[in-house]
Amino acid sequence: MSMMERMRMGTDSFFIQAVFVIIVASFVFWGVGQNGPFSSTVADVDGSRITDTEFNTRMRIVSRSQGRTLTDAEYAQMGNTVLGQMIERKVLLDEAERLGIEVSDDEVKRTIYSIPAFQAEDGKFTLALYERYVKSTGSTDAKFREDLYEDLMVAKLEKIAVLSVHVSEAQLAERFVQANSSVAVTWVRVPDAAFLGDVEVSDDEVQALLGTDASRVQARYDAQFERRFKEPAKATLHTIR
Repeated sequence: MSMMERMRMGTDSFFIQAVFVIIVASFVFWGVGQNGPFSSTVADVDGSRITDTEFNTRMRIVSRSQGRTLTDAEYAQMGNTVLGQMIERKVLLDEAERLGIEVSDDEVKRTIYSIPAFQAEDGKFTLALYERYVKSTGSTDAKFREDLYEDLMVAKLEKIAVLSVHVSEAQLAERFVQANSSVAVTWVRVPDAAFLGDVEVSDDEVQALLGTDASRVQARYDAQFERRFKEPAKATLHTIR
């Protein structure tokens, strides 16, 4: 997760995710193979490559942020997540450029100066803190600014998506009810017929029960005799004339 992504966690609403899913679905083409002598293509997004070099760099940054050594399964799962995020980022950047969204150098600088991690105790930007952070991520000043530029592009696209979404009062009310409704269940009654057909009882089990609890079985049989077990003899008569 990039610095700007952490700063804009609050924009991950249901409606924004829905809009971005539509955008991503219209652009992404998965592809794996060679596309150059030095790096392979991990994914192709509307003609824009994600190379294994870019992917491995992002994986190093993300895995370092975990603060511990990941298992093979965790690392593989993280790889799928990271690749998905990189594909989504490519798609959103393409859409932002298509819409003519722009970010100036001054906006990038102001954002860098406003990040608390780069500020001293007096709240002023400190170049040493900034350079230390960039170096710790294995990046460079140019690459960090480029990433931040892309973050700002995506943030502006998100803002446009928010302003373009129309939500009716009925939809808001339904969403509110869903988010704030809960049911406390003390117990649930399941009818015997729902599972009795799947229960198998052997003759040995029947004899074992009769041997240890015959009186209870007899009492239950007697109680239900008139209703379930005492049936008059029946005959079916066919007459041919």
